Amino acid sequence: MVTGGAGFIGSNLVDALVADGAEVTVLDDLSTGRRANLAGALAAGARLCEASVADPAAVREAFGVARPEVVFHLAAQIDVRRSVADPAFDALVNVEGTLAVLEAARLAGSRRVVYVSTGGAIYGAATTGMWSSFSRAGSRTSIKGLYLAGGSAHPGSGVPMAATSGRLAATSLMEDLRSTSRFRPTAMLGGT
Repeated sequence: MVTGGAGFIGSNLVDALVADGAEVTVLDDLSTGRRANLAGALAAGARLCEASVADPAAVREAFGVARPEVVFHLAAQIDVRRSVADPAFDALVNVEGTLAVLEAARLAGSRRVVYVSTGGAIYGAATTGMWSSFSRAGSRTSIKGLYLAGGSAHPGSGVPMAATSGRLAATSLMEDLRSTSRFRPTAMLGGT
């Protein structure tokens, strides 16, 4: 499952997963992403569920149908101007939407959630709060700012998580996913 998979980074991730032989479902409301970004993946068998992560019932339904083993969570409200003008909407999509994804992943029996954010690293590593445990306990990879939760799980959902933050480009993300066996998409799905 790739949330936000119709955006630039998400659609490149979807293409790479499909090329690696994974069954992929994209959850995207197409508010900023484009169906055209998924044309090749859809033609190759990927599925698109048009829904917002801000709709918990739709997220649970999509996860219930797809039963994803691994979730790449990229869906987000990224417009800074909108976040200032309407912080409640920003929180609905980015906070409550992430909680909806985590809960749906837990209910669907997902083994791992990879959270991707392209903006958090500009503020530095978390030293307090929930995310600080990922920074302290985790191991860093070659992706700038990527921390693994050292075998632990998100405290609210029980789902193992990898949290990413930093200047991610789809190509560098996929290079790391392919070059490091523990991050190879097929390895994450139980393949080789």
